[in-house]
Amino acid sequence: MRSTGLREYERKRDFARTPEPRGRRAKPARRKAKELRAAGAALQFVVQQHAARNMHWDFRLELDGVLKSWAIPKGPSLVAGERRMAAQTEDHPLEYAGFEGVIPKGEYGGGTVVVWDRGFWQPIGDPRRGLASGKLDFTLAGEKLRGRWHLVRMRKGERARASWLLIKGRDAHAQPASAGSVVESETRSVLTGRGLDEVARDADRTWSSRTGERGGRAVGAPGDPAALSGARRTPLARQVAPQLATLVDAPPEGPEWLHEIKLDGYRMLGRIERDSARLVTRNGLDWTDRFADLAAELAALPARSALLDGEVVVFDREGRTSFQALQGALGRKSSADAVHFAAFDCLHLDGCDVRAAPLVERKQLFARTPEPRGRRAKPARRKAKELRAAGAALQFVVQQHAARNMHWDFRLELDGVLKSWAIPKGPSLVAGERRMAAQTEDHPLEYAGFEGVIPKGEYGGGTVVVWDRGFWQPIGDPRRGLASGKLDFTLAGEKLRGRWHLVRMRKGEGARASWLLIKGRDAHAQPASAGSVVESETRSVLTGRGLDEVARDADRTWSSRTGERGGRAVGAPGDPAALSGARRTPLARQVAPQLATLVDAPPEGPEWLHEIKLDGYRMLGRIERDSARLVTRNGLDWTDRFADLAAELAALPARSALLDGEVVVFDREGRTSFQALQGALGRKSSADAVHFAAFDCLHLDGCDVRAAPLVERKQLLRALLSRAPGGGRLRMSEHVIGRGAEFYAAACARGVEGTVAKRVDAPYRSGRSRAWLKIRCSKRQEFVIAGFTEPRGSRSALGALLLGAHDEKGALHYCGKVGTGFDAATLKRLRAALAPLQRARSALADPPRMRGVHWVTPRLVAEVSFTEWTADRRIRHPVFLGLREDKPARDVRIEVEQPVARSAPAAVGNVVAGVTLSSPDRVYFPDAGITKRELAAYYEAVAQRALPGLANRPLTLLRCPEGIEGACFYQKHANESVPDAVARVRVRGDKQPYAMVNDVAALISLVQIGALELHVWGARADHLERPDLIVFDIDPDPALPFARVVETALALRTYLSDLGLAAFARATGGKGLHVVAPLVRRATWDEVRDFSKGVAQDLVRIAPNRFTAVMSKAQRKGKIYIDWVRNTREATAVASYSTRARPGAPVALPIAWDELASLSAPLHESVREAPRRLAMPDPWAEFEASRRPLTAAARKRVGKG
Repeated sequence: MRSTGLREYERKRDFARTPEPRGRRAKPARRKAKELRAAGAALQFVVQQHAARNMHWDFRLELDGVLKSWAIPKGPSLVAGERRMAAQTEDHPLEYAGFEGVIPKGEYGGGTVVVWDRGFWQPIGDPRRGLASGKLDFTLAGEKLRGRWHLVRMRKGERARASWLLIKGRDAHAQPASAGSVVESETRSVLTGRGLDEVARDADRTWSSRTGERGGRAVGAPGDPAALSGARRTPLARQVAPQLATLVDAPPEGPEWLHEIKLDGYRMLGRIERDSARLVTRNGLDWTDRFADLAAELAALPARSALLDGEVVVFDREGRTSFQALQGALGRKSSADAVHFAAFDCLHLDGCDVRAAPLVERKQLFARTPEPRGRRAKPARRKAKELRAAGAALQFVVQQHAARNMHWDFRLELDGVLKSWAIPKGPSLVAGERRMAAQTEDHPLEYAGFEGVIPKGEYGGGTVVVWDRGFWQPIGDPRRGLASGKLDFTLAGEKLRGRWHLVRMRKGEGARASWLLIKGRDAHAQPASAGSVVESETRSVLTGRGLDEVARDADRTWSSRTGERGGRAVGAPGDPAALSGARRTPLARQVAPQLATLVDAPPEGPEWLHEIKLDGYRMLGRIERDSARLVTRNGLDWTDRFADLAAELAALPARSALLDGEVVVFDREGRTSFQALQGALGRKSSADAVHFAAFDCLHLDGCDVRAAPLVERKQLLRALLSRAPGGGRLRMSEHVIGRGAEFYAAACARGVEGTVAKRVDAPYRSGRSRAWLKIRCSKRQEFVIAGFTEPRGSRSALGALLLGAHDEKGALHYCGKVGTGFDAATLKRLRAALAPLQRARSALADPPRMRGVHWVTPRLVAEVSFTEWTADRRIRHPVFLGLREDKPARDVRIEVEQPVARSAPAAVGNVVAGVTLSSPDRVYFPDAGITKRELAAYYEAVAQRALPGLANRPLTLLRCPEGIEGACFYQKHANESVPDAVARVRVRGDKQPYAMVNDVAALISLVQIGALELHVWGARADHLERPDLIVFDIDPDPALPFARVVETALALRTYLSDLGLAAFARATGGKGLHVVAPLVRRATWDEVRDFSKGVAQDLVRIAPNRFTAVMSKAQRKGKIYIDWVRNTREATAVASYSTRARPGAPVALPIAWDELASLSAPLHESVREAPRRLAMPDPWAEFEASRRPLTAAARKRVGKG
């Protein structure tokens, strides 16, 4: 089928006369926007200067097998925001992109055509939707045009004749208006270097609208070696002598010459073949061992075979090559990363000898970039070369499957399906160890994210866990490998990495062939003594659950007839839009990092993952507009300090990104060292030892993913870093799920600073929280330098540093002095830095009595390790580690280890108490990272205690469907938004029913709709006109100490006791308290209201300076408001064990009177801490047995009888 656009193209041309191509390619299948984005680098664009009746520039974008085309009278502009009129014209065939020549006079468009620019384009969003809506955003990667661009339709004309504007986006590739017009300064062809006059004179190629091109040869898509002039299919030559230059006294002139900087290094040929690479000198010597890292990066290029000509060099800070620096780098391991291979020619690529092709065409081969692969239901088969280029985007998954027999399903994405094998014993990391693998039927791509239960009786019935997942890359043609019975590939997963082989033993009928899965011999292989990886690593890489937990939750099921039921399909690794809670938004201008809370022990359970605590500078890596910046935790731009790291970040395949991590230096044992990092700063020879270890991804390609669970963000980060180009200085901070104590012990034995524990289900929230915990192996922290002493003996510069830290009110207190950990150079630098800060008096609130101290303005921060704190808050056995330039002195506080909170039972599924949660990872309490799933688990845990105070009572709900940072509203009527599991109760005088909770399923259903506070009536449904409790809310002026609140509650308890009523206390989760008296159901609402009002007024009469019974805040100053209004009909009070819609997810908790008397501050326990009270006696256990009638005598005592 021809496109409508090509029919218009053909109608206008006489192909017997014009050399233009006829357009013989059929229209390919339309691809989805996500696939186009993934494959964007393989879509070509071309700009052709066209001297027809009127000079113009034809701007063409490849889409759906044709070139979408616009005529731009003035040509493109590189000035950001400058608009250029673009008249949309008919679609052109793809082969037109390579046409440069003459269209005969009298033909449509007669005149001279020059390929002014060409390269690749990448749509931002869905390009078809953009064209239809009149706003197409995209990026260009050409010789002259680069960066972000926009096409905006002004009016929609008939057929193709719409008027558009072409506008350059604001980015690093934009130029100021003062730079002049690019179409005037850049006038020559990017193909041949000719101008219009020379092309017209040569007339070597002509184009006819009826017959296509005559003369010359069409130029293929960039990066295709077979399309080059003179290219021939042949194996890679065994030996090729390099071409050498002749020395002359002056450079030649003219467009037939190109000019390069002469490199100052070792001339080298890079040979790529059989999945490895060698570096060979101009004299045939093999120097691969000398430059092993370079050879490894060459081997990773997307090519079956290649021969590249270039030089091995070292660049200085100004970008110049230096042979002396190269000589110095040889043999020094720390400088190995400074060595580069600068290629300037391509002689052979993928079976094509291209030495006969013109140099300008061979140079264009360097533009070939890997094509990432999107997910398609039934994609066209792609060549092995394409698959190799796209390998990083092919996913694999290993699913542990407890069916009739336990096995591990090993699945590789290929041709739109998952090729599958069942491995009874699971994979082995022992090199050469064979594991039987029975090939099974292909599975759909969406099965890669399935974790749940296949019902009994269904094919494969049993529990499925995603044991591992990631990317795979075929070595060679994967289809040929499958057909021949030998498939070689590499894996980049959480547990399985490196080289692997699948070898067929015998070919069975259909898919039932028997294969062997074998681990290759590489750095990722393990000795047999390490044990079985399937026994040591048993948990899901998606949720951290084991088989038993997944079976218990049964939150997702799969049927061979109907597909998945319940849950949420997990997107392909690396797609930010597929993450829970991801939202399309520009990269935030500033994001404060999340900080960890210091605790005394690692938490346990599969809801926590554990990392090594890095010992470096905390840094956010920002990628935008084709550049990258490194910003400290306090917003300082340190890009200049780590320019090489920023360059590697900028080379990541991302339009925009925000990565959290640390700049570190690794020692020989792989540990990070802050002292080594300090030593590397400022030393050019050590700059390449510095790495960026990333542990979180907050934003990627227009998607803010901070609301997604950490485990999903980790997978996104791994996917991004797996596609990082060479350099090797970007690393991912690895982690384990669960086994916190074991991991901590191993880390400390290895001599690292400590570990960091993070909740797998928590979102990213700026500031310090308990969703991230740090546990130190030895004590260390930052201190402010408050002074120094003079040196003694042989020491120079200074003796010791006097240290301090701030208290909660900001006062600086003395913490001790440090005199070890310095070398001579450090002492000299410190003295120079402290000299201008000297002052006459100490800034310490409690300076020590010492002679010969030089006091300084407290501006510098030192990191110090020590063994313990003494009783008088001094550090023992301190050792200086380095200066912390990334932390201001005013932020230095003494960190005190806190006990690890014992959380509610972990909920990692989507089904709680039989209720399926939609969006279970939605964050309700951002500061604590508490999700809908965790809140449901809390209520399930406390239901037995909570339900007696909730059941059979009308409710008023405070709903926050998007969490406490979203819109919240009160709801008392049970309309259609309230789930059916929640009971209804009719209230006299009200047309609509109220909600009512009678069981745990109803309680969880309220969590499902975002009910974050539950407020109950003072009467039960079976007798709504007879209240069964009285509530007094003790609400203090915020300026009053909490002791006054406690005194009031105790006094009110005594007062009620004198009236014959028992009283119970409840912490509200805020600053006040409830005093609750249970009643026998005899009194009316009016009697209860009048009595409670009388009690409040009597307390005011007794102590008018302490209490008020009036709601007005003006009259509450310096007093406590005795709120009695909650005892009127339809009024409510927060229920026991209900959360409050406030930061930290506090809970309203029953509390014993003796515990209340001991409190010095309000009781604020969150949903993570409150469940531990279930192990204690219930302080309201006697509530029902303590019901008393509200007597006439009692009412009379308060003047209401």
